[in-house]
Formats: sequence, C-alpha cells, structure tokens
Amino acid sequence: MAKVNEDWRVLRHRPIDRIEPNMWCVTGTVPGMSLKRVMTLVRLAETPDLKRIVVSHHLPIIDEPAATLRRVAAGL
Repeated sequence: MAKVNEDWRVLRHRPIDRIEPNMWCVTGTVPGMSLKRVMTLVRLAETPDLKRIVVSHHLPIIDEPAATLRRVAAGL
C-alpha cells in the first residue's frame, strides 16, 4: 500500500475564485511539474452528518471527518 501523506503545504497559487457560497476554485503550479493544477475547494466541515471524505490520492477519512478537516485547516 502507498505511504499516507501526513504533510500539508500551501503552494503558490492564483487568487481563489468563489463559485458558490460554500465552493471555491484555485489554480496553481506544482514544483517540478510544467502543468497547472486546478483545485475545487468545498466547505465540508460544516456539512451536517458528514460520514466520510473520499480523496483520490489518500485513504478515505471515516473517523470524525469534520474534526479532521478542521484540524488540517487550522494548520494551514
């Protein structure tokens, strides 16, 4: 199984664009790669009865997902 990434870093990016009240989009580059990356950010921690978060590059977050998101956000 792949190693779980525990480190989170905020990389250089363009201004964050608001799409909807709880959804934003941001474009940036990844060091060492020539392509741009577009990410859509959603305010999930306030979603009532949030059960899990499925992430394409990580294991699903099923234990207290809202608390996990708040902890990660506080470290940014």
